Amino acid sequence: MSPLAPEAWYERGLALYKLDSYEDALQSFDAALKLDENYVDAWNNKGVTLDKLGRYEEAIDCYEQFLRSNPGTPEPGKTRASAEKARPVPNGFYLL
Repeated sequence: MSPLAPEAWYERGLALYKLDSYEDALQSFDAALKLDENYVDAWNNKGVTLDKLGRYEEAIDCYEQFLRSNPGTPEPGKTRASAEKARPVPNGFYLL
């Protein structure tokens, strides 16, 4: 995979998440963010993945980073609220 392609790492993360390989998905989202720290979808989906792993404080940090970069989007804010209550992402939420 090209080290210059954050999108490729992001897509890999999505695929791994859908396979329930959450730790591997997290590594892929981190790789995408290392290459592009403003990749808002990677921030959101890293948060979703951390939430799934029960790492709520880290998930909240990711959602906050997403919202700082993309304040008009309500979906991560709702997901962030679930992490703040230390609960898994509710059914009906999805990866961007």
